[in-house]
Amino acid sequence: MSDNTNDINSISNKLNFKIIESGNIDLDSGRYKKIDCNSEQAMYISTFIQQIPAFVAADSLANSYKIVFPDGVQGTLMKYKATGGLGTPIQGENGKIVGHASLFQNTSQAVILGVFSILSIVTGQYFLTEINSKMEYLNRKIDQIMEFLYGDKKAELIAEINFIQYAQHNYTSIMSHEAQRIATITGIQEAYKTAMKDIEFYMTDLSSKVGSSEKDFKKFNMLANKALRVLESLELSKQLFVMSSIMEAYYSQNFDRTYINSISETVAYYINKCDKRILGDFRVMRDKINNFRDSETVIDLKNKFDSIINSLDGGDESPILHSMSATLNAATLSKEYFLTKDGEIYIKAETA
Repeated sequence: MSDNTNDINSISNKLNFKIIESGNIDLDSGRYKKIDCNSEQAMYISTFIQQIPAFVAADSLANSYKIVFPDGVQGTLMKYKATGGLGTPIQGENGKIVGHASLFQNTSQAVILGVFSILSIVTGQYFLTEINSKMEYLNRKIDQIMEFLYGDKKAELIAEINFIQYAQHNYTSIMSHEAQRIATITGIQEAYKTAMKDIEFYMTDLSSKVGSSEKDFKKFNMLANKALRVLESLELSKQLFVMSSIMEAYYSQNFDRTYINSISETVAYYINKCDKRILGDFRVMRDKINNFRDSETVIDLKNKFDSIINSLDGGDESPILHSMSATLNAATLSKEYFLTKDGEIYIKAETA
């Protein structure tokens, strides 16, 4: 048995994976979802596919090397006359040395672990993009968010939202640079704390508006609409709180089951507590609307409050908590990938 075969068996046992030749698969059937990757990752995957036979049946890879050319340098490796071998100096068209390439030993373990790293990063980007698309308020344009945010919390909340969106969109790139990844985790933790503080601020503000005993409907209507505006700020803060919780796990690559359970329980407890307080406050205000004679404006206000109360009082799990659980659990589940010779990555739909 070759050294590479031993490598494959050793790594597959430790990491619990299998490489299976799949034959022809209909990628348009909906069974697999394509995951975006950059050109460098695609090239690595393509090289991996081509080298699988060598991993399994030969030991030539253990003594081979990959060559990395410096950015912006073009030319060919210098050829030694005596041996016919290639050196790392790079010759330009005029024969002059324009730079040096780097040689990296291409062991099967290094290549396989490199593929695992790529699959982990691009899958993380896929799941973060999926849940981000479900964050209605977090996905709004800044000018739309500015329409309902108010007070001293406005600037800090906008800043944290911008940062979280930046970290989500650039996950693939940042994960490849350790110092930047660590700095980003620190920023995510700050966004988490800011979101909690802002939730408490808006909850207190909502309660103060509900506690008013305004008898004039025109003034009450203005107060009720302010309460609706507070609710939007609350929803935005809640989504920032959930998203930052998820992103810390993905950026740290900490998917220990105890840690994931702790995140899920903490966030769920806090969000459910907020929703119960919102429900109670909106019921109180809805009851006050009944004290006013029906008119088109009064009926419209009743409908708005009824809609919110019904959404919070349905008995089902909060959609945002459901999405959070799915995204955190997805990282801990086994996954099935289909890799093409062109470097494309697909994940089986039921594992996504």
